[in-house]
Amino acid sequence: FISPEQARHAHSATPQSDLYSLGASLIYLLSERPPFPDEQYPSLTNKLVALTTSLPPFFSQSANLPAPIRDVLQRTLNIDPNQRFRAARDLANAFE
Repeated sequence: FISPEQARHAHSATPQSDLYSLGASLIYLLSERPPFPDEQYPSLTNKLVALTTSLPPFFSQSANLPAPIRDVLQRTLNIDPNQRFRAARDLANAFE
């Protein structure tokens, strides 16, 4: 899955971009749906706008997700890469 900053500019990938992609993959594993599903975002333009302006709708639909896991995923999927975890080790520590 692509991060918001990569959607804006393909050459702006950082380790935080990879963490975003990992968080999006975790959402897919937890929900069996992509972060921005086709039925809610029918065109690529809709998806790109949503990707660069909001969290995936997964968070509004996942009331049964434990709060600590929800918090970690929300931080991992923050639109601003500076608000995400700095490194994979930090993300792993948060899951502990």
